[in-house]
Amino acid sequence: MKKLFLLLTLCTTILCICSCSSPFEKYQAAEGGSVVYSLQDGEISAVADNGYRFVAWSDGVEESSREYNKKIEEEVTAEFEPICVILRQDGKEDTKLTLIELSEREALDDLMPKSSNGVYQSSYTSKEICENFDFNEHEDLLAQIKERYLAYGFSNIEDLVLDARYIFYSAQEGGSVSKTESGFLAIPDNGYRFLEWSDNNASDVRNDNFSSEDSFEAIFELINVNMYVEDNLFKSFTITEFVELTKEDITTSLRGKIFQGWALTITSELFNNDNDIVAQIKNCYAEGNIKGVEDISISAVFTDKKAKDFYQFKTIAHALGGAPWLDEENNTYLNSVEVFNLHYSLGQRFFEIDLLLTADGKIVAAHEYESTIL
Repeated sequence: MKKLFLLLTLCTTILCICSCSSPFEKYQAAEGGSVVYSLQDGEISAVADNGYRFVAWSDGVEESSREYNKKIEEEVTAEFEPICVILRQDGKEDTKLTLIELSEREALDDLMPKSSNGVYQSSYTSKEICENFDFNEHEDLLAQIKERYLAYGFSNIEDLVLDARYIFYSAQEGGSVSKTESGFLAIPDNGYRFLEWSDNNASDVRNDNFSSEDSFEAIFELINVNMYVEDNLFKSFTITEFVELTKEDITTSLRGKIFQGWALTITSELFNNDNDIVAQIKNCYAEGNIKGVEDISISAVFTDKKAKDFYQFKTIAHALGGAPWLDEENNTYLNSVEVFNLHYSLGQRFFEIDLLLTADGKIVAAHEYESTIL
């Protein structure tokens, strides 16, 4: 009898288990989660996977945990949906990614705000998300979310809404701004140099923290060519004006001296005084290589005018020179202004003049009174 009783008890237990297992199978989970059974509490719970949240049961029950109903007839499914990261610019949704999609992206830079008019140092932020998940609001929030998803996970939370934040770098006339490994660099155009940023920052490379949304403008100025004569400023041109000057425009003069050309008065890796400095400046500008330098200063080079050597003149014009327009008999001893002007214009520089004293004490230019004076 004992054996028969034990056999009947075992069969009854098996039948009870079989009869109880069938209703549990009526509770199923859609993609993104699972269903957990608690016999002790008599509850069935929908548990979301990493990157998902519970939505509702297919029979309309909104609580994730519900009382087990052994009399259930229709299958009930726990429904889940992916948690998304919503990126917004200027308050408008720009991009929507699931956490799964975000985690699969190797580079996140292409998700950052962009502009065709300048350069953004950009990212996304959300004080609420930073506070709830202990994120650093000054660092790349997308990267922090991706790291958290892969390491610890997110489940059963609302979509993560992030607003674009950026620092906008632009340039005034004469240059541009570029993002480099060392920071945001102000790059002057040919003929210009960087002066400062609009906030008076004098460094051409800068890195700014996202303390607030700001914009900074790089300011440039034209490079000048200053021309000095005898240590005094003669003329000043912008480089763009200077390269348009003709040879006649840049010649100068100084009384008693002969202009030879211009010489560099500053130390420069671009130029040297071995060749025509004006030509060097023009060629360098034409090649687009004069940028980011200080003003160029050049000084006029002169040589003293030298009097002709005394012995270069082989003749002395007698009586201030003859008059070739007269016949040979009367073209000498004239001592006149006319013959002097003629022979001076011909290059003669040494003259002899005859002077006589008249009876009334006057000095006259004449060889002798007996001569015929015409």
